[in-house]
Amino acid sequence: LINFMSTILLAEDDYSLRDRYAASLREEGFEVVLAETADEILRNFRCSKPDILIADTCLGEGTYGSDACEELLRTGELENTLVMGISSSSISENNWRGLAYAFHNKRFLDEKRFGKIVRTTYETYLAKRIELVHMGS
Repeated sequence: LINFMSTILLAEDDYSLRDRYAASLREEGFEVVLAETADEILRNFRCSKPDILIADTCLGEGTYGSDACEELLRTGELENTLVMGISSSSISENNWRGLAYAFHNKRFLDEKRFGKIVRTTYETYLAKRIELVHMGS
């Protein structure tokens, strides 16, 4: 379904995990922009206008990915952007309610298959958006 290069903003403060996730995403043909704090999410989102935003709940400098997403939602900038929340804690899933299309617990996430999981999620997201457009016309 996706035959063009989509841009992903990946916000993760664990360097080694971020590198492994980014490599898996690039293998699937995504262009990847990185962030490690909520401020970097806001800055990099506004510069790169990604198709997909994947953010860890707890980021560097004591910031939260979900807070940055709330700011982008409040300003209307998240329109047409797939948001995915990730965290090592299932409790963090509550931070993403109403913000994220999908949430993944990193403890159960296969890093090598991460790109495929994101691609499948994005394809499903796009198909549902197309279906809604057709239903409305």
